Amino acid sequence: MVMLSLPLITALLCASFYWRARWSLGYAPSYGNPDPKQLDWPVHQSLVMLGLVFLLPAMLSSFCLGGVLVYRREKLRGQVCMMLSVLIFGVFVLLGKVQVVGEFMAWILD
Repeated sequence: MVMLSLPLITALLCASFYWRARWSLGYAPSYGNPDPKQLDWPVHQSLVMLGLVFLLPAMLSSFCLGGVLVYRREKLRGQVCMMLSVLIFGVFVLLGKVQVVGEFMAWILD
């Protein structure tokens, strides 16, 4: 279940970085305006990037852990772990289709 908290932490870090930039600049940041490195928040930006890098491995490992739990006859815990990982990953995929989130991802990965 600890691995399943990584997507929530990543989402909170991304949202806090966006709102911090919006508050600091006075307008919504967009692709190349300004570059995220120009905001001079290296620790916050590094945490966001680390969260995004480890998001997919955390989701895959939690799904595999659920499979191992089902195999070890702990069906309820295994199925809950697998279902939560699929649900959370699906939410992130759907959020990627939202224009505001897509613009943030293009801006932060710039």
